[in-house]
Amino acid sequence: MTQSKPKPKIKYSEKTILAVQRFINSRSWKEARQILEENKIALLSKEADEVIAEMEEKYSRNIWGNEVWVIQEHRKLLAASRKDGIDVAFAGRIPKK
Repeated sequence: MTQSKPKPKIKYSEKTILAVQRFINSRSWKEARQILEENKIALLSKEADEVIAEMEEKYSRNIWGNEVWVIQEHRKLLAASRKDGIDVAFAGRIPKK
């Protein structure tokens, strides 16, 4: 019987991990947008999406699951920012002055 090898742990850059953490832990959509503007390259990367996917998977196993929707909303925002641009992605979330 052949034993399958465990998957190697994926290493992510510290800069991307910290940017994702700051983005997800932001206290408002305005703050989230500011963090995204300051970290565009890291947060709009495929690596950032992989980090968030891993976080989503980890927290979805939590019996309370309260964190999952926050992670999912931020992931959707990043996907929309990649596709349509930051202004469009945040249009309905930040009130106009």
